[in-house]
Amino acid sequence: MIRRFALASILLAATVFTSTSCLAQTANDQPTLLGGAMQGGSIKFHLTAGRIYLDGSRLMNMSNAGNGIERLNVVVKDNSYSFSYQRSDGKASVSVSADDSDRFSICREEPSDRGTTKTTFVQEPSQGVTLTVAAGSTAVKTYSAPSLWHLFIFRPREAKTYLAPLLEIIRPNGKLGEQAAAVEAELIRKANSNTDDEQSRWRELVEQLGDDRYAKREAAERELRACSPAVLSYLRSLNFSQIEAERRYRLVRTIDSFAGRLSDDSPERIASWLVGDASIWLALTERTDEKVRDAAVKRVAALLGEKVTLDPSADPATQNSEREKLRLRVARLSGASERE
Repeated sequence: MIRRFALASILLAATVFTSTSCLAQTANDQPTLLGGAMQGGSIKFHLTAGRIYLDGSRLMNMSNAGNGIERLNVVVKDNSYSFSYQRSDGKASVSVSADDSDRFSICREEPSDRGTTKTTFVQEPSQGVTLTVAAGSTAVKTYSAPSLWHLFIFRPREAKTYLAPLLEIIRPNGKLGEQAAAVEAELIRKANSNTDDEQSRWRELVEQLGDDRYAKREAAERELRACSPAVLSYLRSLNFSQIEAERRYRLVRTIDSFAGRLSDDSPERIASWLVGDASIWLALTERTDEKVRDAAVKRVAALLGEKVTLDPSADPATQNSEREKLRLRVARLSGASERE
């Protein structure tokens, strides 16, 4: 597959760790298998370009049943691996899985005031992400987006209520809600300063990968490989089925080259990637902050290349109708971009 990641050897020492994570310790202050391994540094999850990756340094097969209520398994064969973790104490349960194909999933089921709440986050290879919430007898809610950061901007309340706490299992100090707010603030700063040169350059380089001249193709690939990891999400958003064979091969090779240099997302890096995404700005037109809303409307207009009307004083039904028309225009813009 496009990306291969090494899974660290899992050193489960008898040391007692301390943590604020609900997963890191059991009720009697003993570390869980996964929590102890993360705190010991042998397992680390990265959040890069809005996707979750398992990073490490060495590979080993392992099966550990822990204290009978949890299990951690690692299976390594040739250049591939699979990782799984389950924990259930009869009241609440947690499961985490990942493999070398870019697949990641995490699920928690626990008692709540509405019965049992089951929250699941799934990331499939070369696809977007999905958050599913089943709370008691209420209807199951599913929210999909191109990346984790898109999800926080498209569905801020649901992401902060369900997704952020869920991902604290693997990133106890991640503070994703705060990061999402910082990403929005950086987006507004970039919109006001009109700085989207980076993504324009990415588009030029992708086009150059199909140049008739070999030297030009090589130069474009080298420059893409030298970009920040924020370029990964842009490259993955391309419609590979409509890209010719050699350019597709070079894109896959470029994405694969980032495997050994993962680094966590920063608000500036993510904003540089999202600033050219019209769907992000369309979502921001629904914010209550007038400055954010105005900046978003102007940015949508700039990306569409045409006048945009969205009256904040109009009744909700009228505003929803106007936004739906904008969504259709943004969808047409995205479709045109994929065909270029």
